[in-house]
Parts: sequence; C-alpha cells; structure tokens
Amino acid sequence: MGGFTIIELLIVIIVLGILATIVIVAYTGVTNRAEDAKRIATIDQYEKALHLYYTEHDNFPYYDNSDNPYVLYACLGTVKDYPATDKLAAGQCLGGGDAAYSAYVDEGVNSALKEVIPSLPSGAYKTYELPKGSAGEVYGSARGIMYTDNRTGSPHHTDGTPDTATLLYIDSVQNSHTCGRGIWQNSEEFGFSACYLEIKY
Repeated sequence: MGGFTIIELLIVIIVLGILATIVIVAYTGVTNRAEDAKRIATIDQYEKALHLYYTEHDNFPYYDNSDNPYVLYACLGTVKDYPATDKLAAGQCLGGGDAAYSAYVDEGVNSALKEVIPSLPSGAYKTYELPKGSAGEVYGSARGIMYTDNRTGSPHHTDGTPDTATLLYIDSVQNSHTCGRGIWQNSEEFGFSACYLEIKY
C-alpha cells in the first residue's frame, strides 16, 4: 500500500493553512463587530440617561475639573471598569506617555447619572495606543467612552449650567473615517481618529 508523497503532504498543509487563515480573519471580523455593537449600545444608554437627567434638572451633570484643567473628560463607568495597567492608573481612561491631557472616572458625574440609571454600564473597551503623527512615539493610551459638559463657550458658562454635553471615544489609530455614533474627527498631529457625539436638549 503506497503512502502520501511529499508533494501531496505539502498541498494538504497549504490548504489547511489557507483554511485556518480564513477562519481567523472571519473570527476577528466577528469579534470586532461585536465589540463595536456593544460600544454603540453603551453610548446609546448614556445618551438616553443624559437626556433623562436634563429633563429632571434642566442641565447636564456638572463635570468639575477646576483642580486640574488638563483633565478634560470624565471616564464613563466605575473605577473597577478601568483597572491599573503599566501605562494607565486605576480609574483612568486617557493619558500616559507624553500626554498632557487625561481623563479619569468622576464620582460627581457618576452620582448624577445614578439618579436615572442606578447601575452604570461600563464605558471601558480595548486600549488604543495613540502614536504621535510626527515622530511615532506613543502619545498616550485611550480605553473608554468619555464625557464632558461643554462649559467652555456655553451660554451658561458663568453659572455652571451647560446646555450641551459631549461623548467622546477613540475609533481608530489608523485615521478611519467611520463612527458608529457621532461625528468623526481626525487628529493629524497625533495620528488617531476620534468620534464626538454632541448631546443637545
């Protein structure tokens, strides 16, 4: 009884390799779509919660960064959603590297949102490394949905009752032009894309 020739074995190995590649690519695509769908669902939940809060209080939750003006956003979710890593502290969703700006979980925002959604959905998702466009070194990391109440330039800036809010999330580090929710904005200086969803009442 004759066995397989080397050529036949090589053909089988090549075919199996091609099939494995197809399966891996398909699985990665399904996983990415599932992550995107979860993130969009979470954004929808927070958008509805912010509208409910505004209905009851006639303003959006106040985000106080007076102690550190470089902390531009509040990370949505709780501190346990954002465990410490080698680049980000516990409760931090933006910063690290050479980044001047950062974002942390804000208990004031959380307390306000818990009035309308007692169990806060996690705004955390996979971590993106944000490269500088010019030199390529890591500018920082981002790993979640962020919130700000847009006090700057607001008609209500002086009395602290803004009439708009923004949800921000990093969509891609390859300057993708797509956003599941919100408006795409490219940062050529830092080499990444971000999506902004402005919430008005």
